[in-house]
Amino acid sequence: MMRTIAAAVLLTLGAIAGELRVEPARPQSGKPIEFSYVADSEYFSEPDSVWLCIYAFDDSRFYPTAWDVRLERKGTTYRGTFSAVPSDAVFLLFRIVSGREYDDNRGRFWDALVWNGSTPKTGAYFRQAISYLGQGASGIASVARRADLDRAKELLQRSLESHPEHLPTKFAYAGVRFDRGEITRSDLDETLQRLLQLPWDSTNEMQVRSRSRALRLLGRDSDAAELERRFAERFPTSDLAEEVERAYCAAAKTPEEFRDRIRRFAERFPSSPSAAKMYTDLVAYYLQQGNGDAAIATVNSYPVPPGVTSSPPPALLNMLAVTIVRQDSLLKLAQQYIEWAVRALETENLDAKPRYVAPCEYRWQLRELRGICHDTWGYVLYRMGRTEDAIEAFRQCEYLLGPFASGDMLEHLSEALMAAGRREESLAVARRAIASGRAIGPTVMRFLQSSADTAAIRAEYESLRKQARPAKLRRLRQEMLAQPLLEMQFRRNDGSTFLLGDAVLTTLDGRQISLRQLKGKVVVLDFWATWCGPCRASMPSMQKLYEKYRSTSDVEILLVNCWERVDDRAEHVRKFLASNPSYTFPVVLDLRDEVVSGFGVTGIPTKFYLDRDGVVQFKEVGFPGADVFIEEASDRIDLLLGR
Repeated sequence: MMRTIAAAVLLTLGAIAGELRVEPARPQSGKPIEFSYVADSEYFSEPDSVWLCIYAFDDSRFYPTAWDVRLERKGTTYRGTFSAVPSDAVFLLFRIVSGREYDDNRGRFWDALVWNGSTPKTGAYFRQAISYLGQGASGIASVARRADLDRAKELLQRSLESHPEHLPTKFAYAGVRFDRGEITRSDLDETLQRLLQLPWDSTNEMQVRSRSRALRLLGRDSDAAELERRFAERFPTSDLAEEVERAYCAAAKTPEEFRDRIRRFAERFPSSPSAAKMYTDLVAYYLQQGNGDAAIATVNSYPVPPGVTSSPPPALLNMLAVTIVRQDSLLKLAQQYIEWAVRALETENLDAKPRYVAPCEYRWQLRELRGICHDTWGYVLYRMGRTEDAIEAFRQCEYLLGPFASGDMLEHLSEALMAAGRREESLAVARRAIASGRAIGPTVMRFLQSSADTAAIRAEYESLRKQARPAKLRRLRQEMLAQPLLEMQFRRNDGSTFLLGDAVLTTLDGRQISLRQLKGKVVVLDFWATWCGPCRASMPSMQKLYEKYRSTSDVEILLVNCWERVDDRAEHVRKFLASNPSYTFPVVLDLRDEVVSGFGVTGIPTKFYLDRDGVVQFKEVGFPGADVFIEEASDRIDLLLGR
């Protein structure tokens, strides 16, 4: 929420991150903006490298144009100036970035309308409104604001009041009213039919998108596709043209057809991250099928437009090198690919940056990829017996990534140093990993076995773990999602609506409970099914976690059964538990699979951690292994308990 204080806009996150002040309160096109950001001194791992990202939305294109401002630090306050608001911008979103870490106001972001004198520019309220429609509303995952239909409706009403002829607002307002259950489906269809008869601008992408969405809602998919196709032909470099081409690739019937289509896509949109991703998906498919020759041929056939890059995408080369490095006969080929990737990343080419990615974000992506590629390069060299060269590559990886180097990366360096007989250097890396909370099992084991004095080495290990606490807490705080999912409204197939917090879970003895009833407690929800192998593998750890907090009255751990393919789910689950008598954790049934759908689960096991207010703070997909899971789950629960 935004409020005016004197001539400033003050937007607050609270103690966990920081607060941002924007001056003036009403930014004008072509004029500068002053920013001041006050941060928790422990929030960022690299406090002297902090940037403000600005996502500028206009009234025609869907995706924003991203800019950045380097913030200069004085104590706990950071200041910076954006030289001039772009002339076509109508709405601005802000977030703070430092390497991999960021402050996005717990998913709320900060924002500002762009004004013409005393009036918001046309489309300003509209772009602000649709930013509250959640994932996909901005088109960019990193700029996906927390959904708030009430706020969206309020802003759309303001947009209609200030610019009553703004066509995209009219379409969006009808859709939001339907989503809120204020109008029926027949009312919506009638409104959309009427709006489609109004005059419109065929050169305005937002108007084309509004019409296309309306046509699809009315079941006129072919008309919508034809509308999008005509616009894409007329504006072949537009955002919509890229999406049309991406959909064309996805509709391919065979891997070979997909290969030919994504090659054309990469030629037309060389700066699009989707090009490398689709190539990576295809290469991964060939590798899963055991068709290494096709995977290699696909990488080698990647189109290289002049001046864009000197090789196929480094991420693609790295993936192939990682996949084949374990085969002795392919070590030389793995070396060729990873060295190709490392060379390609030696120069920083911002010309290849997508418009909607800020320069600081893109530079970090390149830096992170360089670190990952050096880690892979080191591993290839280590497998080839070139241990000293591998150590240098691993050290370069840690230098590039600093506090963001993973535990696996530090383990690679520690192992190589030990193999080279550089024992003290190896243990120094292990100490660094443990003290920063990044050590993985083999690193810890190597450290604990490094001395015959087991009591002394164990005491040092515990001391190092205590040092890791601030870093672990910082990472946990940055991971907090702050998603009030329980207050979100969903629509059933029969047209009725419900709030997720009121959806019913059923115990094995037939009692019904809702998540809203559990407010006041820290809640862990683990979505699972009896047929899910990873779910079953995680259950011994879930039992240990349950036993650890069983006597803590303000912690509730529930295993939520979903997606079963049986008629009598309760009986099926009872038989499963009877065959596993050591499991005593509480199990509930999501009989209509409404809760799992409301939480947006796409794969299981998936766990959610809710705070005492019923707000989702953490999400974990898959099972990381027993030791890692117990420690990380306990850290999350304890943080939410305020310990």
